[in-house]
Parts: sequence; structure tokens; C-alpha cells
Amino acid sequence: MRAPAHALHFRPCAWPYFSSPEISGTVAAADGHPIDHAHVALRFADSQEPFVALPVRPDGTFEFAYVPEGSYILTVTGARDQNQIPTHTYGTLSQPLTVTTDLQSLILTVPDKPSATASE
Repeated sequence: MRAPAHALHFRPCAWPYFSSPEISGTVAAADGHPIDHAHVALRFADSQEPFVALPVRPDGTFEFAYVPEGSYILTVTGARDQNQIPTHTYGTLSQPLTVTTDLQSLILTVPDKPSATASE
């Protein structure tokens, strides 16, 4: 029996994003408590072009699904504890990240933001 002329035929192929690693983790302060507001981004290490960025969840966690193996720069910006009064802000974290496995789980500790000092 022949397939109708309008039938779709698929060839097997490799979809790299189906087998790409997943990166997840938590943005935390130096004392270990999770930060409830921050943005986490991945840039390609060689070109510095953005790959993906997202905000953390209210519990400080984040997840990048389908990250191809390679070298990246991972950056955390805008970190702050929104539920504290007054709001506590943190510095920026930027570090290299090499993705080589199926699953990577990270704890990203952001530095305290330097306090402003009055200039004389």
C-alpha cells in the first residue's frame, strides 16, 4: 500500500536540545539564605553574546533547560531581598561556567553590595 501523496515523512535526526544539559540552582546571600529577587543570565564565553536570561523564582531558584555543552559566563544582577524592610541589595556576580554533563546544580552566592561612603 502506498502512502497518500500528502503524507508527511520524517527522517530520524538528532535534536541537540533534547539531550542538552539542564542547569538549575539557587541564588543565595553569604549567610546561605535564598535571594527572592535577581536576574540570572548566560552569555557565550567567546563572543559575550547573550544566550538566555531569566528572573529567579520567589524562593531564589532558577532553571535553564536545554543548555548546549560549551563555555559560558554566568551572571547574577539586580539581587535584592524584597521582603526585608528596608530592601537589602547585593552586588553582581559573574563567573565562567563550562557545561559538560546532563544536569548541573549550582548555588550562586552574591556578594554584599559595597556601602556608599561620603567623599570628603
